[in-house]
Amino acid sequence: MKKTAALSAIVSGSIILFSCGGSGGNSDSSTQSVQASLILTDSPADTMDSIYVDITSVSLKHTGRNTECNLFTADPQNNPLRNVNLLELKDILYVVNTKNCPEGNYNRLRIEFKDNIEVYANSQSYNCKVKEFNSGSNKQPNKPHCDNNGNCFVEINGVINLLAKKSDVVVDFDLASSDVNIDPQTGNCEITFKMSPVVMEDHKFKELAGSKNIMFEGKITNLDTSSKRFILHTQDQDITVDYSAALNSQTGLEDLLTLANNMDSKYELKVICSSSDPEICLAEKIILEIENVTVSNLDTTNKTFQISINGSQTITVDYSNAKIKGELLEGANVEIKLIGFDGSNYIAKVIKVKD
Repeated sequence: MKKTAALSAIVSGSIILFSCGGSGGNSDSSTQSVQASLILTDSPADTMDSIYVDITSVSLKHTGRNTECNLFTADPQNNPLRNVNLLELKDILYVVNTKNCPEGNYNRLRIEFKDNIEVYANSQSYNCKVKEFNSGSNKQPNKPHCDNNGNCFVEINGVINLLAKKSDVVVDFDLASSDVNIDPQTGNCEITFKMSPVVMEDHKFKELAGSKNIMFEGKITNLDTSSKRFILHTQDQDITVDYSAALNSQTGLEDLLTLANNMDSKYELKVICSSSDPEICLAEKIILEIENVTVSNLDTTNKTFQISINGSQTITVDYSNAKIKGELLEGANVEIKLIGFDGSNYIAKVIKVKD
């Protein structure tokens, strides 16, 4: 008999579409457009260590009018959205992308993702398949459609209005009543998301933004160590970042930023801002994400190893206080989140071993 173990996931996540358009009351989609920003957020619980999701595309559709607006499409080279850990987005609004969409109403939210949700709990890792997206007790579940290559999509029903005035759409992932079901004999795992689009009034979004920090992701340019500023080049805008406050909490941050600035925009920074001022980001925390590098000279006594970046430069990583996902071995391919420099070694916060 098949046995299942339920892991309680007391966590709620959201995809928020914040939109604002030009003046005027004309709702003709041929003459009006709305600027919509795709934003991810989450309110995690202590029972789960991490939930990694690969989202490859998010779009709005109106099936009757055949209207569609693509909010985000992952590009492995220029605009990747991989291994998003929902539990790291606590009290954060993660600004992914901003697009101009035809003004009007939509009746589908289409999400494309990889059918491999990585769940870590109690020092164990599980690869989970998505079973369904349930819109609530009074609605039919929205079942994902997956191909043989693990590419999936789901279209969530609901009224989503993008109007000339400011409006906000929230799609809640309600995992509070969801279970991660695991077959202990085979290791097979299934997860059910509960989600549904909800329209928010603009002042409600402002209340939400007032209680959370804003996070942007992009390439660093124009580092100025005198003014303690740099330019963060995101997918759709350039943001001036003031990192003076973050220097107090991150040892060797300026050395880390210098490393990133000298890498010809090969890797991206995640910058968490305490201000949503459109002119400047007051950084509270900065993380350099380095992907697809190989562990060499692993020293399990001193908790260090080396990686090669930019083809020729070798740096030493201190992982003594890092969270490690997977088994760290010599020659392993890893993703690393660096947060500082101690004078000799770059300090890792998270290391994820790739299969």
